[in-house]
Amino acid sequence: GVILHTRDGGATWTRRESGTPLRLTGVVFADASRGMVVGQAGTILTTSDGGLTWRREPARTTRDLSAVILDPAGHAVIAGAPGVVLRYAWPTAAGTPRTTLKGKGP
Repeated sequence: GVILHTRDGGATWTRRESGTPLRLTGVVFADASRGMVVGQAGTILTTSDGGLTWRREPARTTRDLSAVILDPAGHAVIAGAPGVVLRYAWPTAAGTPRTTLKGKGP
């Protein structure tokens, strides 16, 4: 999948490696550093450096994911194939992973 990165508000864009050949369909950023993209076959990628690098997160589904938003508490809510809804808690400030994906997904 293709990820494009900008440092100047969208005037110029740089292609970044996503690490997956699968199609990416949704993106959200919690702040200037932490972001997430989702896509085909349960693909979930996160960044903690503003989109310079991406890492794959475990998903509880292999079904396609199509959108991601932030809920009022700042968790990522991911929707996809019929019946698939996941909630992601970002890692703690100390860097301890809190990748708790909750929800249902075949």
